[in-house]
Amino acid sequence: MPGQHDGHRARLRQAADLDPDLTTFSEYQTLEYLLSFVIPRKDTNSIAHNLIKEFGSLNGVLHASRQELFDVPNMTNNAAAFLSSFYSFVRKSELSKCKTKPVIANVLQAVEVIMPYFYERNGELAYLAAMDINDKVLQIVQISEGLSDYTTIDTNKIVSVVTRTKAKKVILAHNHPSGSLRPSKQDVETTSMLFYVLQSIHTVLSDHLIFTDAGFFSFYNNGLMDSLFINSGKMYGLDTTENLKSCRAEGVYVYEPKMLENEK
Repeated sequence: MPGQHDGHRARLRQAADLDPDLTTFSEYQTLEYLLSFVIPRKDTNSIAHNLIKEFGSLNGVLHASRQELFDVPNMTNNAAAFLSSFYSFVRKSELSKCKTKPVIANVLQAVEVIMPYFYERNGELAYLAAMDINDKVLQIVQISEGLSDYTTIDTNKIVSVVTRTKAKKVILAHNHPSGSLRPSKQDVETTSMLFYVLQSIHTVLSDHLIFTDAGFFSFYNNGLMDSLFINSGKMYGLDTTENLKSCRAEGVYVYEPKMLENEK
């Protein structure tokens, strides 16, 4: 026997068929539409209103935990599990674009490969992308997970990843959930410290990226690593100033042949 809400569900889905991007849907209707696929015999309209009243917005609902969602009146366990996993599905979809090991030879490639790991993250996290001498990604590893405005970079873990993968180049990346793209004093100090630690094991820190919902900040592109590369070159009796300028002009990461020539 058809349920009392079946006619409303049918009209909702017909509206979605006519508007695949849901541009005319309110946040309540969008959530109601999602819930209609996982809650078969309840009034999803009232549940959608309860959810947005509780969490403030559609985005707030999709960032809530499974238990928080389940505590809302009339929610089901399956629906709570579905909504709490929504952004995980999206991140997985973005990451699946790289079916083969990608190459990171410049900032734009680095952003394309690494940015999906930070999609819709509320807490501050840090990841390390490890590459071989030909810029092919060997592994991307989560280094830390912190609070909304702070995370600790574990240098020992980074060295462990480099040693295990035999990486010759790495990129450090973390996010600022606050939305500020400006590097903190600690961000700058961490970059300098990590650069020299990695140099001691014949690995290059190519860049440090900061991500927000609004975009990204590259230490390399903004000249915050220039002195590190130049001082590193001096240790090998090289003046890398012109090489650094040339690489940035060409849009590629700087390469330190003296450091790596014996590693080919």
